[in-house]
Amino acid sequence: MTTVRILHLFARELGINGDRGNVLALDRRLTWRGLRAQVDEVGVGDRAPAEPHLVHIGSGPRSALEAVLASGEHGSALRDWAAAGVPIIGVGAGFHLLSERIVSADGADRPGVGVLPIVIRDAPGRVVGEVLGAATPAGRLAGFVNHGVEVDRRSLAPFAVLERGRGDGPREEEPALDGARSGSVIGTHLGGPVLPMNPTVADELLGAALARLGAALPEADDRTLLADERARQARAAIAGRLGRAGLAV
Repeated sequence: MTTVRILHLFARELGINGDRGNVLALDRRLTWRGLRAQVDEVGVGDRAPAEPHLVHIGSGPRSALEAVLASGEHGSALRDWAAAGVPIIGVGAGFHLLSERIVSADGADRPGVGVLPIVIRDAPGRVVGEVLGAATPAGRLAGFVNHGVEVDRRSLAPFAVLERGRGDGPREEEPALDGARSGSVIGTHLGGPVLPMNPTVADELLGAALARLGAALPEADDRTLLADERARQARAAIAGRLGRAGLAV
């Protein structure tokens, strides 16, 4: 039986916003298909594991992010894994961790781990609320955002183009954008948590992990399809609250 090693990195330090739901979704979507998930939690002070098959980094307050960055741990490993094509998703502060630089409101300029060549800057106010992504071949994304930053993504593609809700660029940015992606690495501010709410993203990550093992993600079974339908209903509810009732999600 194929085993996919999922690394929940900095789970103790950056895991306060339901981020374990993302890891649980990855675990379940593997086991429901007859595969095995091995979830390892590694934080500050823990030894870096052998190369994982998939990495998840969750969110947390700025103070926790700064403590992680000050430790200097696992940054080199993250850069090596990204260069090797290991799928990585960072959510909220986990997304900021992956950046090249983080510039705070007081002008302090702190280096991130440099996986994504972007700059995170504190914004004058916070963005809080539900968002709805524009249609893509994989469907629409939806979730909840709560952050106080702007993202200078330079030449990188966003994770999502938003049809409703504020993104993480300047206020005048049109269309509104969320996150960034480069190769096998995704950074986003979408909560919900993002992977149970948007299972196509979970399957994209799992498919990339399995491809590196010479395998493919099996077809969804009834349990997976039921979870997908509940996620669709949750996205539809968000669409309705944002004035887009009846939209195909």
